[in-house]
Amino acid sequence: MPRLIFPGAGPTSVGRAHSARTSSVRISTYLLLACIVIAGATLRFWHVNFDQGLGSHPDERSTSCFYATQIHLPQSWDEFWDPQRSPLNPLWDLGNQKPRSFTYGHYPLYLGVATGQLMHTLAPVAE
Repeated sequence: MPRLIFPGAGPTSVGRAHSARTSSVRISTYLLLACIVIAGATLRFWHVNFDQGLGSHPDERSTSCFYATQIHLPQSWDEFWDPQRSPLNPLWDLGNQKPRSFTYGHYPLYLGVATGQLMHTLAPVAE
């Protein structure tokens, strides 16, 4: 099929129009992305003072205050395998003998407890 060629609409002018349109789309895409990143950073970092300057996140605080303090090695294999007696189970409150909510992974909890025990052994706190 023969191609129709119109005056002023040769390959160079069509190429320039396509290039200008592509450049315009690219610039508007980058501007939209920059606006999204700036809005996200503003919402993330503006007026965040849930810890009064201590630098800890509420999730970290609850893990270290409520769960990590009760984690220790069991005294027997029977205690280890019983989820309602095991001191390694963050999903069971040993003091009240009832289930509790722990919505985080176990590995960070155990790693934090092990690191704390190691640090206490290597450099005990003066009491």
